[in-house]
Amino acid sequence: MPSLSVNSKRGLVIVLVAMTAIASAAITWKVGHDYDRRREADRMRSLGFGVRPTPLWTLDVKRLTDQPGEVLRTIPSLDNGNGYGTLVDSSTHLIAALGQPRTYGGADITSDVTLVGLDRTQGSTVWKRPLGPVRQCSEGPVTDAIACWSDRRVIIVDTATGRVRSETTPGFDVSGVSIIDGTTFINGSRGQGPSTTVVIQAGTADKPMSSFTRLVPNAGTSASVTELVPSRNLFIVGGLGDPYSMSTVYALDTGTRRFAVNGSLRPIGVDLFRAESLDRYTEQLMDDNGTTLQNQRLSLAGGSFQPQVLATPFAPVVMGDGVFDPTSGALLWRDPVLDWGRPVGGVTPAIVGDVLVAGSLDGNLIGIDTRTGRRVWTTPWRNSFTARIGITDGRYLVFGDLSGMHSLDTVTGRIVWSVESPGTDVDRYTYVSGARGDIVRSAKDSISVWRARTGPDPA
Repeated sequence: MPSLSVNSKRGLVIVLVAMTAIASAAITWKVGHDYDRRREADRMRSLGFGVRPTPLWTLDVKRLTDQPGEVLRTIPSLDNGNGYGTLVDSSTHLIAALGQPRTYGGADITSDVTLVGLDRTQGSTVWKRPLGPVRQCSEGPVTDAIACWSDRRVIIVDTATGRVRSETTPGFDVSGVSIIDGTTFINGSRGQGPSTTVVIQAGTADKPMSSFTRLVPNAGTSASVTELVPSRNLFIVGGLGDPYSMSTVYALDTGTRRFAVNGSLRPIGVDLFRAESLDRYTEQLMDDNGTTLQNQRLSLAGGSFQPQVLATPFAPVVMGDGVFDPTSGALLWRDPVLDWGRPVGGVTPAIVGDVLVAGSLDGNLIGIDTRTGRRVWTTPWRNSFTARIGITDGRYLVFGDLSGMHSLDTVTGRIVWSVESPGTDVDRYTYVSGARGDIVRSAKDSISVWRARTGPDPA
């Protein structure tokens, strides 16, 4: 592939971040914990992802559909996939979404989609469920049900059978649906302009609006729920403000307003928030009451790229070029490679054990000690800036990029095996996810499942 300029690389990063931002929350895997680094013990333990896994099956996407031109679509963000989409793993099957290719930036973001339940052990089709026009599906973790929706329609499908458990037409414009610990949350809005009312309705998969309703009247122009976190008893409403945007935090159990900030806001760390203000061009780390703990210059909108794969007892917060304690918000260390708004910056796809893995825009994978900030290894890797979603066994990180699927030893920084992808440019992009400890690889035209080998290293 021809060499790309830093600006071209950053542009490609932005596209890939947009394609996987929602899905990244769905594919966070904690597979394994402690490992013995002694050489002999390493040889006798399960090989995990340290050697090339055994392919169980490969499925041509064309075998899943009888509709000409249908391709894989990304779950949950269906409008972001043109054949190189992610699958999700449920409690029973792998779930794929099929539809016609999308033109990025198109005005119509709904199109006919079919969900397919795949047997994860052999790749056979267990069920198919045509949904009609929908624009998005709920992010994981997916267990016994998955929800998909368009502006005025929500359909919830049983992941074991493909049966429609409920189909609802809410009396408001739907912004999002999530199924969390058995509770279904549908959020959206009524009205327009400053008097827009934001709505949250909760229930079960079979009766999704049966438990309670939360209303935020006069929420502002283009207001919607941007985050809903039952474990922290909160939801965040964002909307247009003067001159840019505002975010307000509410208690989920009562609907009581807690605090508001200028800009976008998201929960992060243990009890922290990250606020991004475009009119001031700053980013802040805030405590649970909205008090600012850290305030720094924002180098690029959306420039704080949080690790997508976590297998660690200590997961610090990454904000700009800084790494902060996830509980207190205290600054631990800084490294310019963490801020992909800088010419020397990059992205941070994972934290495994004590090592934060960074992918720089200038073509290196870099391992950094999470507590001290010391660089422990640097590995030249041409496609480091496209390293995305992956899984880990506690030492080896399997990730996808523009060239294929690869396994990185996070202790030494060595790439121990690779599976190259055919094609050119973005058509080569490979997504890696997990299915009960197996590796799911989805490329433009195929889906495959790979099983980690066990036993002593034959070498």
